[in-house]
Amino acid sequence: MLPRGRIALKFKEKLTGASLSLSIPLRKKGHTVARLLTLIFQNLPFLFGIGFLTPLVAQVLERTAPSISGTAWPLLAGLVIGGGWGAIAQKTGRWI
Repeated sequence: MLPRGRIALKFKEKLTGASLSLSIPLRKKGHTVARLLTLIFQNLPFLFGIGFLTPLVAQVLERTAPSISGTAWPLLAGLVIGGGWGAIAQKTGRWI
């Protein structure tokens, strides 16, 4: 098995005696990780709305009315408010 990337080019130069001036790697490593990070960072306002604002709104609703703390609607209201606000921030590019 031959080495990949820049090492493979140097190895080929030693075997053939040819001078290759290609400095880019033959195989891009981490391409899927880069795409995943790009996708996460592009949707960060929406993820913030879902991940942070939703539980915050749900906890505020449960603290203001303790009788509703066992029901599911504070979380649903938090999802609507936090997700909606995050989606608007994603679309417009601003939070306010």
